[in-house]
Amino acid sequence: MSDGRAGFLSFGPYISLDPGEYVVGFYLRRVGIQKLASFEVDAVAAGGKALAAERYCQADLFDDVSSLIFLRISTEDRLDGFEVRLQVQQETQIELQSLVIFSTNNRRWSAR
Repeated sequence: MSDGRAGFLSFGPYISLDPGEYVVGFYLRRVGIQKLASFEVDAVAAGGKALAAERYCQADLFDDVSSLIFLRISTEDRLDGFEVRLQVQQETQIELQSLVIFSTNNRRWSAR
C-alpha cells in the first residue's frame, strides 16, 4: 500500500517471457478520500533497458473493489529479466492487491 510518498510501489518478478502476446497489470483500489490516483505502470526487461510497454494513469479508482490496470505486450524475442513496475506520484494512496501476467496467444481478449 502506498503512503502518499512518490516512488515505486512494486517491481518484479524478474522472469523470462517467451515470444508472444501478453496482458500484464495490477489489481488496485483507492485508499482514503482522494479521488484521482496518479501512477505509471511499465513493463521492462534487461534491467530496465528494454521497454515493452508503459502507461500513465490518472484514474478515479474504486475504494471497495479492485480495478485492473493493464498493458498489452507483444514480443517477437524472448524477454529476460522481465518485470512490471508500478510507480506512484506524490499524495497518491492506493492498495496493490495483485499482479497478473497471462498469455493471450491463440485466444481473444477484448478488454480495453
